[in-house]
Amino acid sequence: MQIRLNVSRHCVHTAAKRAYTRAVNQALKGPQSNDPELEARIEVLKTALEEMDLAVLRGKHPELAGGSDVDVRLHKDEQGRLSLLLQGQEVQAVTI
Repeated sequence: MQIRLNVSRHCVHTAAKRAYTRAVNQALKGPQSNDPELEARIEVLKTALEEMDLAVLRGKHPELAGGSDVDVRLHKDEQGRLSLLLQGQEVQAVTI
């Protein structure tokens, strides 16, 4: 699973928080709340916010500070390993 984070206006941490909030609100809205993909998105975003030091990454990679059109994605592989990809390159991984 990959979740794209939009850093064109906000830093990576804010982008992840906003994506999490949108997913939770969508889950609470109605019948799609039993959607396994939506539940997985929420779990991945929650784990990233709790276990990744996005503020440090923002400092190390200026592109993550916001105001850029770079491709930033949270990626969860088949083994359940969560990582942050910047332009397709892994910049941090978390074991979940």
